[in-house]
Amino acid sequence: FKQVFNFIDHKPVILKDIFKYFYLIPQILAVRMLSYLSTTPFIAYYLWRFPYNINHYGTNINEYFYDTMISAEPTTLHTSDLLIFTALSILPIVYLLRFWCVELLLIDKHNTILNSIIKSYKMSSKTYPLIVLVVFMFIFNLLVMFLGFVFFIFSITISYVVFFLYYRLLLLEK
Repeated sequence: FKQVFNFIDHKPVILKDIFKYFYLIPQILAVRMLSYLSTTPFIAYYLWRFPYNINHYGTNINEYFYDTMISAEPTTLHTSDLLIFTALSILPIVYLLRFWCVELLLIDKHNTILNSIIKSYKMSSKTYPLIVLVVFMFIFNLLVMFLGFVFFIFSITISYVVFFLYYRLLLLEK
């Protein structure tokens, strides 16, 4: 991502500089773990509600999710379950909307994790433009996917650049 920021800033993109930023990996992994921890209550309740049979599914998690979606009939899934799933999904959604640029701050500005979290929270006070941007980029990528894999790779790259530019715009405002 640092090379993309160099490209946005009209700085030279030097491939050997990729190895200069490996010291950021532990910080990025720690932030990524916070993201995963925000989904833990939802996943724990899901696994409690629909137990995972390791003997039947092995490591095929896709078959497990497919079977649980097929078997989620009105008799097995109650209104209280839907309310609990909705309540438990609030934490990951809030984390995504308020702390989506923590990793970018770590990479771009070399902030500490705590400073990046605080700055990201302040920067993303307006979530509506981010939601609109995400929906627009999702629709754009979905449409480009029909053109073929090569076009889809380019559209994903364009999406990253658009989000990085939006991040920079938010950075200038704060």
